[in-house]
Amino acid sequence: MMTPLLVATVGAAAAATLLSASPCLAFSGIAARRVSYPPPCQNAARFPARSGVFLGGGACRFEPGKELLRSPTPTTAVVRMSPSDDDDEGGEGGFLSSVYTPLDNPFLAVVDFVAFLLFAAVGKASHAPDGSLDIVAVFVTALPFLASWYLTAPLLGCYDPQSTARGAGSAAKVAATGWIVAVPLGCVLRGLIKGYVPPTPFVIVTMISTLVILAVMRAGYSKIQTELLG
Repeated sequence: MMTPLLVATVGAAAAATLLSASPCLAFSGIAARRVSYPPPCQNAARFPARSGVFLGGGACRFEPGKELLRSPTPTTAVVRMSPSDDDDEGGEGGFLSSVYTPLDNPFLAVVDFVAFLLFAAVGKASHAPDGSLDIVAVFVTALPFLASWYLTAPLLGCYDPQSTARGAGSAAKVAATGWIVAVPLGCVLRGLIKGYVPPTPFVIVTMISTLVILAVMRAGYSKIQTELLG
């Protein structure tokens, strides 16, 4: 029969072992009831003695609001309160961060500007009795198309560095990609400015002439760029 002294000694040793195991031991009973954990962390919270999560001198951290996570070491349980800043890296900017604007490719932007001015100049000269040009009228005619081009073409990759770096044929195709959106929009803007729907012949001539001029000028720019870069 154990003496009272022996019983007291064994009880004190058991209490010391229990307290040194981890302060998270007491929390595990509460966490198992109040927090829903995915396996295997669920079992770790319910059966700390079996899992070994709380072995190691109390190496445990609880932060409410997140599931219980196992750390890289088998003796630590970690609860993350919020996603780390690293989780958000790479998502900033999204689509717009990959858009190249005319400011990123100013020489190509000038080529496009000249292309639309050339289109407007040819149109004005063909309607003038003596073939003379009014520079202001040419710019006013080109303005809706310039606005629509510089608004939509960057979103379609027309100012990507590769848009003219892969040969004249590829440059012409990229020009057509921007043209199919920007020029019809330019016709709409011109109609709003003028106060009437542009006549069908004007729209047809505009679509064909702008496509030819843009494709030829961008293809020429691509060829010059390729030769200069070797």
